[in-house]
Amino acid sequence: MASAQPHFFLRCEAQVEGKRGEWNFALTAADGSAELTACDEELDVSSERLELLAVVRALEALDQPSIVTMTSGARTVRRAVAEGLDEWRRNGWMWECYGEMAPIKNRDLWQRLDRALCFHKLETRRVFRFDAAHLDRPAETTTSRNRDEEATEQASSAAEAPAADAAAKKEAATVARRWKDSWHRTRRRMRDRADGLTMSCAQFGASIAGGSWRN
Repeated sequence: MASAQPHFFLRCEAQVEGKRGEWNFALTAADGSAELTACDEELDVSSERLELLAVVRALEALDQPSIVTMTSGARTVRRAVAEGLDEWRRNGWMWECYGEMAPIKNRDLWQRLDRALCFHKLETRRVFRFDAAHLDRPAETTTSRNRDEEATEQASSAAEAPAADAAAKKEAATVARRWKDSWHRTRRRMRDRADGLTMSCAQFGASIAGGSWRN
């Protein structure tokens, strides 16, 4: 009966400072029985190539087919394994760039990764923590976090409430003042028109009255 494949967690890191780049990886057995680490320096390379190199070297360091769960680093590897690696292989490690077929960047490392995946299974899901406290009581941790977030939101709402009330009162006072000014202007125009009409009627009456007197 074939034994189960060993399972490892893989953490990769890469950083570039000037012309010097550094990569490192850590392979940890799922049962905690073993750990393998390695690091090295490269000159005049991009961080993307360093991340890819760390993953390739980690898989090549395994001496038997294994299941590897990558928990951090190498975002380009995640995307390529999920979407592009099979297509690149079918196209002869070429891809379409502005209507023309061009070689894949870092093609040598992608080919080494593709060969390593013939023996190993690489999982690219994220796993953030492996400590016992986190694994034993995830629901309690989540509940505490939710309670903290709810308390923070309530505190923020309470702090924002007076400011919101003051803004609403100020807006209401502004609207009321505008209506009051508009009403006074309308009333003044109506009064001016009434006074003008009264004066016109008085003048018209005076001319009629004056004519009758002369007659």
